[in-house]
Amino acid sequence: MTYLKEAFNPVTFEHAKNIVLTPDSQNSNKFEQETEFLIDVIQHQNLITSNSMVLDFGCGMGRVSKELINRLNCDVVGVDISERMRIFASLYITNPKKFQTSDIIETNLFDMCLSILVLQHSENPELEIRKIYDGLKENGILVLVNEKHRLIPVGVDPQGYVIWYDDGVDVFDIVERYFTKLTEVPYKSNNKINITFYKKHV
Repeated sequence: MTYLKEAFNPVTFEHAKNIVLTPDSQNSNKFEQETEFLIDVIQHQNLITSNSMVLDFGCGMGRVSKELINRLNCDVVGVDISERMRIFASLYITNPKKFQTSDIIETNLFDMCLSILVLQHSENPELEIRKIYDGLKENGILVLVNEKHRLIPVGVDPQGYVIWYDDGVDVFDIVERYFTKLTEVPYKSNNKINITFYKKHV
């Protein structure tokens, strides 16, 4: 089965936003509301300071990174498999002193990693989780938002929509081989998922 990486390559900035967070025809403010909610929850945990180095894993066009920097003045590295997403993120955030993009994760650099609705789409989640683990400092924190089931892109239907496939991989099971769960908070618009905070195994 072919993994369709092209599903994550936006053509326009609006397209990039819609890939990052599926729009809701009943709520035109979903993008802003969910981003603000995420940062509220993260800020409430008091885990990030202006001296923190944060990894935004699967940063997309930078919605979470931008709000983190605005609120907490931390440094953020955005990593994404899509070069176009990284370009859009740099244009969206426009703060090179606080934000940079990369296609690699440096070892033992980060105090925290955010993975927001990303690992469920990864071609090889164990490989990506291991990269996150290696990138975090001792006792580093992973903030994870993820569906319970997999959603990997395998094709496009006649109307141009991505075809998603659940291959049965349990991403949470893999995460918990490397990280210890600390706490979780219900996600704003979907009562079936949570914002979960993990600590790196040492």
